[in-house]
Amino acid sequence: MIKALLAGKTILCEHCGKALSAKLPSAKGDVVGTIRCAKGCTDIELEADIASN
Repeated sequence: MIKALLAGKTILCEHCGKALSAKLPSAKGDVVGTIRCAKGCTDIELEADIASN
């Protein structure tokens, strides 16, 4: 599901049917991204290790 969403496909929340949206960690030091639906019944946190160059 995460791979498909990040590839640009529309994935619907299995609870409410609303589209999921992804916010990825930024290079500014954020280490947590999220995948959520508009109602909030799907709320997944993504932890990332951002490598500095």
